Amino acid sequence: MDPIYIEMYRKALRNGKEKVFNIRIMVVGPFDVGKTTLTKRLLGKDVNICDRQSTDGIDVQTECCKVSLATGEWMTQEQNADEDLRLQRLVKLFNEQVQQKSSDKEHLPKEMEKYVNTANQDNGHAEEIIYIRVKQYIDEVLPTLSQPVESLIVNLSPDAISDVAKENEKKDPLMEILQMVNANSDKLEKSIEEYAKLGIWDFAGQYVFYTTHQTFLSYRAVYLLVLDLSQQITELVKDGCFFDTTGFKLCQVQELIDTWMNLIHSCTSSSQSGIPAVILVGTHLDKIQERYHHEVCDKYFGDIRSYLKNKPTRFHLVDEDFAIDNTIVDSRLVALKQKIIEVAMQQPYWGEEVPARWILLEKELMRLKAAGIKVIPRTLLEAFNQADDVPIPTEELDLFLKFQNDIGTILYFSIEVLKDKIVLVPQWMIDAVKSLITAEMFVLRNALAISDKWDLFNKTGKLVPELIGLYISIRFSKCGFLNIFDIDLTSTKLVFF
Repeated sequence: MDPIYIEMYRKALRNGKEKVFNIRIMVVGPFDVGKTTLTKRLLGKDVNICDRQSTDGIDVQTECCKVSLATGEWMTQEQNADEDLRLQRLVKLFNEQVQQKSSDKEHLPKEMEKYVNTANQDNGHAEEIIYIRVKQYIDEVLPTLSQPVESLIVNLSPDAISDVAKENEKKDPLMEILQMVNANSDKLEKSIEEYAKLGIWDFAGQYVFYTTHQTFLSYRAVYLLVLDLSQQITELVKDGCFFDTTGFKLCQVQELIDTWMNLIHSCTSSSQSGIPAVILVGTHLDKIQERYHHEVCDKYFGDIRSYLKNKPTRFHLVDEDFAIDNTIVDSRLVALKQKIIEVAMQQPYWGEEVPARWILLEKELMRLKAAGIKVIPRTLLEAFNQADDVPIPTEELDLFLKFQNDIGTILYFSIEVLKDKIVLVPQWMIDAVKSLITAEMFVLRNALAISDKWDLFNKTGKLVPELIGLYISIRFSKCGFLNIFDIDLTSTKLVFF
């Protein structure tokens, strides 16, 4: 391979753009309407209809599926299985750069020539030698880190650190590109254009979770608002988790529809009417006699649209509704999947261009996640970034993190007290937050220690520091949440976010 290709690769990353295709599905709706079963059906998973369990918090499945843009076929895959796809994206960029420069050969930087020239004089495998020399050049010009990368990793064992280091050494992007281009770049480039990444977030329906759900919503998503066709929208939802200082309160289905539509509406701006998009999905079709299917469904979805007709949230609803029988592999699921793709392709962010240099840091984040690392400090991310062949400029790093947060890959909060931590596994943060919300079981297990203080809170809304401290210390001790987010339970001031 011509040594100049190495520099072309770096130029492609520095100056190139790539189109991004992501489908993030948010499955929302009231309690016990079949959201989790619907999610499993969409992903082609086995369903035991006799063993249904309610979602506790949110069940996150990132990059669990890839979708053919040509045929609309959904292909399930293991989470974090997109390493090859990321490499393919790099190959595509590399090929584009080669094609652009094929008629106009450029010279490598003068300070780089000594390494390449030396490589050309050596015997052996030319490509490998050139690679070594180029890496030597890159290593020399990179600034020296003030502290070892290993010391920056939060809550990680030495073995895991070693594994990540070995993995990075074994899978250096530059060498991977050289190898893959030689292999079959035409085939790889074709495959990139055919698939989009898809992830699903299944939200618990209990009202008690709604206050925290908003933290994890995004305008870069397609929402499935799931409802039970066998319930009138004026019926009361038997959700025992909804309580206030005056006792339990039951909501009508239409009130919860309002709540969800308002939460979704809060994700957009006044200039983005209809974004995010919401697809109405009715379940429990099996409870309705077949001869009345059309009549009942038309009335049910019509009632919802009539209820919302004078509200700004109505613009989020798409033009087609779906009635599903969750007890079987319903043929209507195919049409629903196609509609999800169709709606996703109509969103303004579909196929948007992002800097190509983001791919390298995205790869590092996914490798850390695959190694079992839940949270990293921003300083570690910056260290990995500076070690990349083409680092992201400092002023662009926040934009990269916000983008990854919006598409659901990570969780990143840009507010001052949280921006130093990057959550690589959203499910970990969700499980930590739900520990604060699902308090009833905690009280039952620790009744002797906190019963009086809990009764005071339950009846009056007064939350005393002793109750907070005991609750958090017990619920968060196993996951390391307190240490990672620097929460001091001995402090006289507790700040909640």
